[in-house]
Amino acid sequence: MRITVPLADKLFWAGASSSPSPTPPRPGTTYTGAKYLGVNLWYIPVRNVSIGLEYLYGQRKNLNGQRGEANRLQLLFQYNS
Repeated sequence: MRITVPLADKLFWAGASSSPSPTPPRPGTTYTGAKYLGVNLWYIPVRNVSIGLEYLYGQRKNLNGQRGEANRLQLLFQYNS
């Protein structure tokens, strides 16, 4: 599932995923679901130059109840000749 905010094309998105009900004997570290969120911004200071910044956040859940979180920040410089 992906949700995008209207009038803000690809600036914000969120989603979730899950796996089918696990059948035994699967290890406890088996993935059972996740949620994620992303936000990105673009700045075009002059013609042919773009700067992008993106933040991603995610959560994961395992069959044994373990959970994890991750954050990522990305920066992009682009020149089009």
